[in-house]
Amino acid sequence: MSEKENKRPSKELKCGNCKLVVWTNTKEINGKNIEFDSINFEQFYKNKEDKWESNSSFNGKQLLLIKRLIDTYLNNLYPVFDNESFIDNKKEN
Repeated sequence: MSEKENKRPSKELKCGNCKLVVWTNTKEINGKNIEFDSINFEQFYKNKEDKWESNSSFNGKQLLLIKRLIDTYLNNLYPVFDNESFIDNKKEN
């Protein structure tokens, strides 16, 4: 199997029947390997034959679940600063 076939998501978050999947990729730019994330969203449901399927179309209620997944993902990447820490770390001109 190739490296791409062996690749697994670096993170998966679930909320209700929706899932956020994070793929970490590497690209060489100016001789440096840069890592970046690509994100996919899926929803799961049972078909008429009672078998699980997935797709990437969402209704309004599911979009609220996707928003919650995005917020969770971003809050883990960029923790919110409280005002005191922000002021202490602020550079003065």
